This record gives sequence, structure tokens and C-alpha cells, in this order.
Amino acid sequence: MTRSVDGDAQRPVVTMAEWFGRLARDAIALLTGRPPEIRNRIKFFLLSPIYDGFYRVVPMDPHHEIERRLPPATRRVLDLCTGTALVPAVLSARSELFVVGLDLSPEMLAMGRAKLSRADRRNAALVRADAGRLPFGDGSFDAVTVSFGLHELPTAVRERAASEAARVLRPGGALVAADLDRAPRLGWLVDVYLRLGEPTHAREVMGDGLARLFSAAGFVVEREEPRGAVPMQILIARTPAR
Repeated sequence: MTRSVDGDAQRPVVTMAEWFGRLARDAIALLTGRPPEIRNRIKFFLLSPIYDGFYRVVPMDPHHEIERRLPPATRRVLDLCTGTALVPAVLSARSELFVVGLDLSPEMLAMGRAKLSRADRRNAALVRADAGRLPFGDGSFDAVTVSFGLHELPTAVRERAASEAARVLRPGGALVAADLDRAPRLGWLVDVYLRLGEPTHAREVMGDGLARLFSAAGFVVEREEPRGAVPMQILIARTPAR
């Protein structure tokens, strides 16, 4: 059904039954965490107040590990799944870099903006967008980074994100990623965490999963395996130089 507005414009009329139907669908999505994007939104809404503190107690520093592996000629960086802007906060300490952090969670981005503002980092910006549909032109960045975010993405979104990263990188650009993997020591802790705290698709990044993902997107991949009890793999994936 439509209703005329000012004699010519038409707009749909939503019945009470349709309105309650939409409300019920939204409520079910929130309660069940389906689709995965809804589940992640709820998860990071709840985690946003304590997220930064987690990295103060775990025995790893993926953000500086990523920074150390950026190619020397890097100037423009895109950080996917930026969360509270931990990677941009590290990278923007280097005045020669301009860093764009991207995430879907407004709660996480609000914390990230406050953090960057307190540090007066004017060479960093945060954008709310989907990692699988990047709002940037081809070849816009020298490097793409992502820290412990790819395992959170549903499979199809992760595959699109890898292809999109290849698209927005300049020829010869690098994707530097750190993510979860089973450590040689105390690997059972990762197994427990995955069982209790992550969806099934998170396991797809383990082992050579990310390396295969990046290779399928056209990257040439180097992978550093976990060491000791640190459950972290690091990958440097380069686009072919033309």
C-alpha cells in the first residue's frame, strides 16, 4: 500500500503487522546472534570498555610487531578491523605515516577516536565501514594491516576482505596481519578459548588457513609461525609489482 504526499510523491505504508514482524526479526537476531554480523556487533559492544586492558595482560604485542614489519617506503596505511584503534595509535606515532582505521562497531570506534584525540594524532582517521566492501579506490594504500580481526569475520566476509585488500593496495604493496594460531606450548589453551569464546569459522585462520586465503586473493605470502606459548602467527602478503 502507498500513500500520496503532496499529490505526486508516493511512500509505502507500514502496517502494524509488518512493524511487529520486523521488530520480532530484529529481537531474534539480537538474542541468537544471527546473522554473524549481529553476533559480532553484540560481542564488541560488550567488550569495548575492557578491550585495551586485555593486551596489557597477555604475553604478546601484535600492534608493534605489525609496525616493525611495514615496508620502509610505506606512507599510507589502512588498518582493517581496527577496533579501538590500537594499531593506528602505534603507527600514527610515526609522523611520515597517514593511517586510516576501519571497523563496523561504532562503540569500538568511539573509544578509538577518543584515544587518538587524547594523543593529538592528526595523521590518523577512523571510518565505519565493512571490511568486505572497502570505500576506497584501487591502489589507495601502500600497506594494509589487520591485528587479530580476520578470525572474527564470517568466511564469506573474510574472503571478500582479502580480495578488497589486494584491490586497494598499490602494486608491490604489503598486507601485514597478525592473528590467532595454536602455539607450540600450551596450545590447549587456544583450543579451550576457541571452543568457549569464538564461532566455528574462527578456526579457519589456524595453521596455513590465512596463508591460503591470501594466496587465493593474489598475494605472495610469507608466514611466521607461533613461537613458545604465544598464540600468534604473523603474515606478510605482497601484491605483485607491475
